[in-house]
Amino acid sequence: MTVSSNIKDKAAKSVIWSFAEKISVQGVGFVIGLILARLLMPEDYGVIAILYIFISVATVFIDGGFSNALIQNQERTEKDFSTAFYTNVGVAILCYLLLYIAAPYMAEYFKQPLLKNVTRVYGISLVISSVSLVQKSRYYINYNFRIIALISLGAILFGGIIAIIMAYNGSGVWTLVWYYLIVETIRTVCLWILGKWFPSEGFSTASFIRIFNFGSKLLGANMLNVIASNIYTFVIGKMFNATNLGFYSRGQSISYIIPSNFSNIMTQASYPVLCEVQDDQEKLRFYFLKYIKVSFATLAPLMVLLASLAFPIVSIILTDKWLPCVPIMQILAIAYMFDPVMRLNANVINVTGHSEYSFHAELYKKIALLIILIVTSLCGLTAMVWGLAVYNVIDLIIVSFYVKRVVGLNFIQEMRILSPIMLYAMISYSCVYMVTSFIANAYIQIIMGTITGIITYIMMIMAFSRNVFSDICKIFK
Repeated sequence: MTVSSNIKDKAAKSVIWSFAEKISVQGVGFVIGLILARLLMPEDYGVIAILYIFISVATVFIDGGFSNALIQNQERTEKDFSTAFYTNVGVAILCYLLLYIAAPYMAEYFKQPLLKNVTRVYGISLVISSVSLVQKSRYYINYNFRIIALISLGAILFGGIIAIIMAYNGSGVWTLVWYYLIVETIRTVCLWILGKWFPSEGFSTASFIRIFNFGSKLLGANMLNVIASNIYTFVIGKMFNATNLGFYSRGQSISYIIPSNFSNIMTQASYPVLCEVQDDQEKLRFYFLKYIKVSFATLAPLMVLLASLAFPIVSIILTDKWLPCVPIMQILAIAYMFDPVMRLNANVINVTGHSEYSFHAELYKKIALLIILIVTSLCGLTAMVWGLAVYNVIDLIIVSFYVKRVVGLNFIQEMRILSPIMLYAMISYSCVYMVTSFIANAYIQIIMGTITGIITYIMMIMAFSRNVFSDICKIFK
């Protein structure tokens, strides 16, 4: 297929700089997180995990689907940008006031006295981040990922240094609160200084209605998604203590750090590109297939490595006090290898303007999740985690039903494309398990397991799916 060289260039640059942003930020953040985890206790992370439920819900309300609406609309105006800005900030202030009032009730419900003051301080970040939402959208529209990458790296590096000093001096959970506040403040200030944009129009009711008509459907879908993402934290936080929630939170976050950031790379980079070809179904299908194959082929081997080497990794980098999170990591690492495929399926629906499909898909998926949660919660924490893994498969089945209406691909067709890669990943897992089972030293387990897994996977994909390997290489050319 012949494709526009301009789109190819934009795709390559957007992927590279989005990749640079995530790798640099998460690389520095990962190191900082390791240091903080050694200095802080699981219950500190448990308190933040509870608060993050409400912060995540508020964040979705604040954005309101407006960011994606601005990017998707090829006929956006300055009045649209200004209206979105005023809406974001106004909703953010309202959300903060509601959190401030609700803080003591939240602390009482979860039996965490610290949660009251932590919520009232941490909640300020909602207002700070809302100021930068339109700025970020403008960067994405112009494929300017470089500025975001540099700003994010500087913010997390400075904030991390302050957090480490606070943790070392015994600040406990407040270390995490100020860490996030500092990072968000620096990021917002820098985006405004370098963005060279200021709302020059007043609030427009007509613009609001036009943007809201698209964004509201995404708002509904995103709200269902964020509630589903945090409902496990809510239930575990209520049924168990903060320490157990800390183990779940840490195990889930470690297993999701790679797929979440990789998925963000692919969705952020693909969204504006797919928007440009949204009216050409043949090109849209072509790019969609390329993205899901490349994303899955890249992520699958990393996740099986994480699952097979979870015990020595946790023992070395987090110390033995975090070992109870290992089973959670292993189960979710395998489940999350499908995350970029799920996200790209949702992405291709959104770019075509069928946001009602997104809402319907999210509604059905969350009904399934609720049923799974109710059943598995009666059987303990491990059963709940296995239920979450099953849900990931159901998620993909449901969203692919709507993708078929957009690009003509159903779940079975997508699985046929991805099944060889799944086989290579599972064979790689088996080889790593066999090699490491004869090694007692944790450091040697990681080294030999990594080498074995990488070599096994690369040999198989080059021998039997060389075209997929070529696509992975081409995306960075």
